[in-house]
Amino acid sequence: MGRMKQHPRYNIISCRISDETKASVEKALSGRSVQEFLHAALEEKLINDRQAWIDAYVSSLR
Repeated sequence: MGRMKQHPRYNIISCRISDETKASVEKALSGRSVQEFLHAALEEKLINDRQAWIDAYVSSLR
């Protein structure tokens, strides 16, 4: 095996999805690639989780 790079250029994430989920993703693409769609979905999930954490923290201060 070769040496690991300090800062790899790309990270690959693979997953298995059902035929129904794949059909839903393809329907929702609206001109974007699957990569762009999944990237946007992951970013939105991270933003929502971060906001939920902030909201919980602020409400605990009251």
